Amino acid sequence: MKLKRNTQISPGFLYLAPVLDVAFILSLLIVFSTSFLLQPGVAVVVPQSPFLLAPQKNPRVVSVTGPPKETIFYGNNEMTPGEFAAALKEEEKPGTLVVKADRAASYDLVLQVTNIGLEAGIPVVLATDPKR
Repeated sequence: MKLKRNTQISPGFLYLAPVLDVAFILSLLIVFSTSFLLQPGVAVVVPQSPFLLAPQKNPRVVSVTGPPKETIFYGNNEMTPGEFAAALKEEEKPGTLVVKADRAASYDLVLQVTNIGLEAGIPVVLATDPKR
């Protein structure tokens, strides 16, 4: 007497494990690659300059946006110049302050941010785009 199986294995389940494996690896790649951005969410077009600096140790990035609403972003927070000065004084070892200012930002606001950093005793560097 020959017995027949009632359940049959579908070959689609054999392809499910590799597909889930690839999806898991891609999701890990996306999660880890997005954490290496200096300051997400602030689009600033910096001016061009042929002078390039060496990488800075322990940089702190402050972004100054252009019109219509000129603002200062530091630590992913929108700040006034007074709040920015207080935030710099609270930090223990700030390192170098990198000012990433938009081309259309007012010179007065960029100079004010730079002076706040210098008054706090922090070396200040202006971020530029290399000349092409």
